[in-house]
Amino acid sequence: MVTPDSVRLISGNTQQYKAAVYGQDSSVMTVAPVWATTLDSSTITAGGLFTAGSVSTATTGAVTATAEGVTGSVQVTVRPAPVLTRMEITPDTVSVPLHASQQFTVTAYDQMDSLMTISPVWTVSDTTATVTQTGIFTAGSAPGTVNVTAAANGITVTAVATMAYTCTVNEKYEAESCSGRSTRPTLQTCTDVGGGQNFTGIWGGDYFRYSTLNVPVAGRYNIRFRVSTTAPARIWVGHGDMNFGYVDLPSTGGQWKTISDTMTLPALNYTGIHSASGTFKFNWFSIDNCAEDTSASMARMAVSHEKMPLPEEKDAAVVYPNPTAGQVTIDLPEHHYNSMILLNIDGKVIRRWYIAPTDRKVVKDLRFLQNGMYLIRLEGRGRTKTLKLVKGA
Repeated sequence: MVTPDSVRLISGNTQQYKAAVYGQDSSVMTVAPVWATTLDSSTITAGGLFTAGSVSTATTGAVTATAEGVTGSVQVTVRPAPVLTRMEITPDTVSVPLHASQQFTVTAYDQMDSLMTISPVWTVSDTTATVTQTGIFTAGSAPGTVNVTAAANGITVTAVATMAYTCTVNEKYEAESCSGRSTRPTLQTCTDVGGGQNFTGIWGGDYFRYSTLNVPVAGRYNIRFRVSTTAPARIWVGHGDMNFGYVDLPSTGGQWKTISDTMTLPALNYTGIHSASGTFKFNWFSIDNCAEDTSASMARMAVSHEKMPLPEEKDAAVVYPNPTAGQVTIDLPEHHYNSMILLNIDGKVIRRWYIAPTDRKVVKDLRFLQNGMYLIRLEGRGRTKTLKLVKGA
């Protein structure tokens, strides 16, 4: 009896065979068999070590052991050594926010169209962008189109990445949607815009856990906290022995304010928000990679729409025309704002723009929006103002 039975090998690989020789009374005989194979390109030693030979297509033959005039055999199939013949990159086209990250992957196939394991070399055509040797691409600081290329064994595959003022991650997590928390914080009806609930009674050492996060790839993200404080406080983001960073909360005078920061995060679907010091009320936090348009030229474009009357307050902002079919103007007389955020009616961020201190007029083309109601939120220097906007045909 020859073992193992029915083996499949790649050209150049080896397999040790064994043979048991039995007498007529079924007792084991100490006889050395003579080994042979019907595969011409393969060899087998006197000790039963089989070496698969070179073949161009999958070839099946036999390995035999003969002793005392009795022959036993097993089937063996030899396949050609895999040769990389093609690769596929995923995604092959993608829009990535400025400074945000995107995971690219490569699938490799041999001449038999079977999957192969490879370690490609990654490159990117733009000097302001980067790509790691695990395929994590990070967009540069200016809009544009770049090639992300993976190469292995003389074969290359390229994806096109458009670096733009856009978002691929933009999620908001309410206080009441946490998956667990420490015992002291309690939920109460929220007085903030949008209602819902918020946590109160938060002190140093308290935390909230969230298990439905959407952070698909390691990279830099915007993280924002909607809080109300009467004195400075501090929070940190992480879980276990992983601390992704601290965020300092200034006193908001007991008003609801959004505190924004940037943080480098790994790929996540779970983490916690921890109170390091101080006390505060907590409504929600958000994670996004929305790129902020800091183009001064876009903010100073001339327009010819009829202007709506300004409110009597000197620092009141106004948007016109409203409703709009596309282009809008936001007047900012004597403003204190440094950013403008476009949101849908559910409060989800669509775009962010930078406002220079000297800007008194901002013009944006919103033809990409579907018809409906939107919000424009102005933020800066402890002030927030929200304008309603109707996009129509």
